[in-house]
Amino acid sequence: MPEINNEIELLVILYEAGAVNEKDAVPFGDSDVEREIVEELIKMKRINETKDGGIYLTRIGVIIAKRNLHRYPELRYTLK
Repeated sequence: MPEINNEIELLVILYEAGAVNEKDAVPFGDSDVEREIVEELIKMKRINETKDGGIYLTRIGVIIAKRNLHRYPELRYTLK
């Protein structure tokens, strides 16, 4: 079973925040590490970025977030 990583955590955080379409996009931190994770997820087509810098899940990102919440239900509580 794959380990929980920063990418999975970000997908779950976005899902829990309701960022599942462009109008519900959320801002994200601008540290180099966070930017690196976001860029990687954009390349993998897991998230999209809005013109004003918000991020939200793609359809694939939603599916992955849901699956990981099912697989790791403790994420729902530990990430809040």
